[in-house]
Amino acid sequence: MLGCALGLGLVHVFHDPAAWGRLAQPGQRIRFALFMLVLAGAGAVAWLLRARRLARRRSTLEAQLQLLQAQIEPQFLFNTLADVQILLELDPDGARQMLEEFTDYLRASLGQLRRADSTVAAELDMAQCYLQLLRLRMGERLRFSIQASTGARAATMAPLLLQPLVENAVKHGLEPKPEGGCVQIHADVRDGRLEIAVIDDGAGLPATPDRAGLALENIRARLAARHGPDAALTLAPHGAGTRAMIVLPLIGAAVDSSQAM
Repeated sequence: MLGCALGLGLVHVFHDPAAWGRLAQPGQRIRFALFMLVLAGAGAVAWLLRARRLARRRSTLEAQLQLLQAQIEPQFLFNTLADVQILLELDPDGARQMLEEFTDYLRASLGQLRRADSTVAAELDMAQCYLQLLRLRMGERLRFSIQASTGARAATMAPLLLQPLVENAVKHGLEPKPEGGCVQIHADVRDGRLEIAVIDDGAGLPATPDRAGLALENIRARLAARHGPDAALTLAPHGAGTRAMIVLPLIGAAVDSSQAM
């Protein structure tokens, strides 16, 4: 509004000969200069206030992201420690190997916990360590594969978006089945967007959607805070199991060639 008023004032002066005549008078010239100075000062103040509002909003969003991330971290660490404890009680000899895998998992994951950004490659490495850890307890009941294109692996993403989906696939998809099943993770770039899918052939979507609701709602909230409507998490039936898909803007290099882990 201030810019509009300033612009209208200038247009009036430049297109009205009478206005030019009035400005020729010393008193009018001073009044006009003061008027323009007040408008310019008010515009500068308005711009500064808007910049501060945007900065506060950005800080608020960052704080929300950190809070949501902090809600996820203790959950998957607690679940992993519980898995280690179970194996210690059932198989002391195998517990040593599991603790080694757990060390690898912590090495891969703890570095990501406080970072604002990660890469798909780092998140896949963490998921692989986690699945290897669980396979020591579940044995042949857990099978998994991870496939990612080179472009997808180089892309940037928020940390700990993938991990809860892998946990849900195992705990709510495979563990209820006596024979277990398979978890597949795919990451690819399509039409300039990053797509990450976690697919299991387990028990399917729960009858009560709240079973894994907290982790999923956290993911959706983090995606919305970071990318707005440009990112989404969807769950859908996939055969007898479930397909969880994250789609988000591609940030980072994109190459069409694919490679499997």
